[in-house]
Amino acid sequence: MNLPIAQIESDLKNTDNEHILELMLEAFSGNIVTEIFCHFENKVGDSSNESTHWNAYFRALVAILNCAGKMGKNNFEGLRAHIFAELDKSWDSPPEQRSKANFTPYVSLLCAWGMAEELAKSLALSISNYFAGGGGKQPPKKKSRGKNAHSSLPLLHIDVCLNILGRTLQGAYPSLVVARASILKCEEGLDAIVAALQKAEEVAVGILRSIDVS
Repeated sequence: MNLPIAQIESDLKNTDNEHILELMLEAFSGNIVTEIFCHFENKVGDSSNESTHWNAYFRALVAILNCAGKMGKNNFEGLRAHIFAELDKSWDSPPEQRSKANFTPYVSLLCAWGMAEELAKSLALSISNYFAGGGGKQPPKKKSRGKNAHSSLPLLHIDVCLNILGRTLQGAYPSLVVARASILKCEEGLDAIVAALQKAEEVAVGILRSIDVS
C-alpha cells in the first residue's frame, strides 16, 4: 500500500471506521516505536560497523525513522525526546566515536517532521558558539520540566555539527536527499549557517596569519 499516511487518515475519518485509525496510531506510534528504535540503536552501537549485522541493524533504524517521518511528529513525542537526548549526550562521547557517528537518520526524520529550519539554526548556532570562544565545552544546561523537557534541539558539539553537515551534503540515501533539499529551502536557517561558516573562516584566517607572523 503506497497511499500517503495523510490520505489514509482522511479516508478513515470520512467513514464509520475511524476507530481503525486510532488502532493504527496506537500500534505504530508512541513508546512502542521508540522502544523498537532504541533496541536496534543499541545493536548498532554494540556491533562493528564493518560487520554484516551492523548494516542490517542500521537499515532497520533507517526504515523505522522513515515510517515515523511519514506519520508526523505529534505521534512520536517520546522518539523526538530520545533523539534530542542522544544528541545532547554526544558531548560526553570520546572524540573518535563522536566524529565517526552517523547522525543522518536523525536529520532525515527531523526534516520529514518539518523541523528543517530548527535544525539549520541549531547547526549555525553550534558553529558560532565554537568559534566565538565556546570551544568544545558544553554550555550550562537550562532546567526544564514536564512537557518542556527536550522540547528543542540542543546545542551540538562542533564535531557532531560538522559531521552532520558533511554527511548531509554528500548523502545518497533518498530520505537524506529530501532532507538536504528541505534544509536548502530554509532561507533563515541557511543564511545563518553561511554566516556562521564565514565567521569561522575569518577566525581561521586570523589564526593562520598570527602563526605566519610569529
